[in-house]
Amino acid sequence: MDGEQERFDFVVVSNRLPVDREVGQDGSATWKPSPGGLVAALEPVMRSNDGAWIGWTGTADDEVEPFETDGLRLVPVMLSEADVQEYYEGFSNDTIWPLYHDVIASPKYQRDWWDAYVRVNRRFADRAAETAA
Repeated sequence: MDGEQERFDFVVVSNRLPVDREVGQDGSATWKPSPGGLVAALEPVMRSNDGAWIGWTGTADDEVEPFETDGLRLVPVMLSEADVQEYYEGFSNDTIWPLYHDVIASPKYQRDWWDAYVRVNRRFADRAAETAA
């Protein structure tokens, strides 16, 4: 996927990419499929529709160009350490998650978390606009 950004008719946008990076003893990195229901449910759809998956690599400050692994086209969105703390750990996990899981834990609200959530979601939306046909 070098050069001009490839465009796709079918695009999945998710917080995480459907792969995890594994680093070998020699320092080489490979991508392995992530466990989980969303990945299991969408992988066949992705393959049959020749789509692209947009998401975070799971590592802060990880700037990775779009790539293909095991027949899946993946388009990373970079999150800084501050993004991870405020957007992911803060607003996503401490505000939204409790609201949609029967308030097992009380939601917490912080303006900085909301600001980060808006900023990061714009980054995801921009990446989706660049990727979608």
